[in-house]
Amino acid sequence: MLTFEPNNSSMTITSLAINGETLSPQDNGSYVWYLPSDSLDIVVTISMSHATYGNAQFKLQGQLDFEPVVNAAEPVILAQPEDRNVTVGEEVTLGVQAESVDGGTLSYQWYRSDNSDEQGTAISGATIEEYTVPTTEEGTSYYYAVVTNTNTNVNGATTATTTSRYAEVVVDVSDPPSWETLGIPFTVNHLGIDSVELEPSNQGTFEYYVLEPIIVAEGDQLDIAAISNEFTIDSVTAYDDDFIQVDEASGHYQFQLDSTQWNLIEIDIEVTHDIGTTNFILFVETRTVPEGWETIENPIALSITSSVFPDGKPILYKHLPYGYEYIVTTEEIIPTDDTVLWFTEDSEDYDIESVTINGEAMIGHDEYTWYLQPNDKYLSATVRLQHNNFGTINLYISFQFTLDPELFPVTFYIGDENMPLEEYEEIEYDSLWTDSTEYLRTFTFYGSLVPSMSEQRYLYVTSDDYYILGIERALEQDQWEALTPVSGNEYLIPIDPGPFQYRIRIWDSAISEEKVYLIDEYVYMP
Repeated sequence: MLTFEPNNSSMTITSLAINGETLSPQDNGSYVWYLPSDSLDIVVTISMSHATYGNAQFKLQGQLDFEPVVNAAEPVILAQPEDRNVTVGEEVTLGVQAESVDGGTLSYQWYRSDNSDEQGTAISGATIEEYTVPTTEEGTSYYYAVVTNTNTNVNGATTATTTSRYAEVVVDVSDPPSWETLGIPFTVNHLGIDSVELEPSNQGTFEYYVLEPIIVAEGDQLDIAAISNEFTIDSVTAYDDDFIQVDEASGHYQFQLDSTQWNLIEIDIEVTHDIGTTNFILFVETRTVPEGWETIENPIALSITSSVFPDGKPILYKHLPYGYEYIVTTEEIIPTDDTVLWFTEDSEDYDIESVTINGEAMIGHDEYTWYLQPNDKYLSATVRLQHNNFGTINLYISFQFTLDPELFPVTFYIGDENMPLEEYEEIEYDSLWTDSTEYLRTFTFYGSLVPSMSEQRYLYVTSDDYYILGIERALEQDQWEALTPVSGNEYLIPIDPGPFQYRIRIWDSAISEEKVYLIDEYVYMP
């Protein structure tokens, strides 16, 4: 508010108006005007009387700028401290996460209380986001944090606080550890294959048995080790047909499993903990691998021949985890114009009955051949084998091939003029041998280049392996017109009805040589 009053007792204010509004005098002769909550221009007209000088009128003009009071914002708590139940001596750390919404600085103070609805006592030194609760005595206590936001840039209150929830911390006296409560102190692994699941035996407190029999192949081992550094295994003794004292290496006890016969092995494991030393008995049942196709690691020989590999090159493969009969190749195969794929039986104990590739039955006996195409990317084969003892099995073989970058030097995509290049779809093409001395290969799309009826369609050309020196369109009378690249190694070829002939010149930096390819196609209207 604004207060108007004379400077001395010889003067009086007879009237006062602000912006045309006449104010009433107070009991003491002063005038009071309560400021509005917005900015405005004001004119104050004051009539005064002096005992000696008579009457006079004064005018005051000015502008009031209204500035609202802004206080620091209350901090927002994002994560509250959680209730905890612990034993005496167990470490417990409570935490609170908060943020300032007005750019202020946060500070923290933790409090302890005996009840969840009473104000607590500030904890000395507990002034960060986390507080480690003392757990030396049993009992229940409540802890909370007061988060303060300090903002010195506001014109009102510069601090504001928010209180977290009360976290209940219950500290109980724990029972002393015992072998019964510590659990199984060791792990058992069928080495290189999987971990072994154990179950308690009903014959004794410290006796366990392996839940499922272990199928043992030649060379398999059993590995026993302490489950954590709380325990130390002092010795491992196995009782089979013979007594076996197992040697220790870096905390692991490993011994060979017999793959020739069924066994029930009794293993004595001596373990030490802070509470003392005791012995555990483990019973392990092992069985031999039943004879069958699964015992033959590579039941069929796969290979390729070509001008690059005239004497043949074996193809490595592996069986997939979900079934022995499912096979995938594991090395890069680059087909050329003269690459032949061979299927050959690998033992006198079984024969190849049939081979089917991509649904097409092959003709052969003992060995089967398939001529690959340079543009082959994938191939699926079903090979049926007949074993003298194990019967028949179908092997499902998946081949994945890599295109020869010399035969397929560029990648083609197709799309419409209003589409971003990254939305163009890749289009496959064939790379044909040619007896031309001018062109290395001829590309064809087998009629898959179809113009759009509504907007211009383009063939987008790029290469990851070579630098494109240029692309030229065939004109009449052996004339060629160069296209302008979209960027350094990217071109757009318009797809228009009629003859579609372009030559692509690329640079092979590995041999410092230019190579020229021909697109020879005819585009038909849909």
